[in-house]
Amino acid sequence: MEEAKFNNLCSHYKDSFDIHLASIKQRDKLFYWLLIIMAVFTLQLSSTDIVVNVVNDYINKAVGIKLGKSADFIATLLWLLLLGFTTRYYQVVLEIERQYGYLVNP
Repeated sequence: MEEAKFNNLCSHYKDSFDIHLASIKQRDKLFYWLLIIMAVFTLQLSSTDIVVNVVNDYINKAVGIKLGKSADFIATLLWLLLLGFTTRYYQVVLEIERQYGYLVNP
């Protein structure tokens, strides 16, 4: 095999593996965010007022928008966050699974 071709293959494999590691880190971060969202859902079952106040304060500090004191709106917001993070989590997991075959059998 030519030296230039071999160097290109090594470089490509290294870059592919770096992308794979970045995907794994992203999957782990998304998983931790999903755990946090599920913990907020669990806390909301027992003390809705606390969750509403904490979410309102966080959004007010982060974005500068004052939300109402409606628990239904906060619950809907949490459901949308859960849907978005779950969808992205499964997309990253599928990407990682598809990369395994490529990295093992180049």
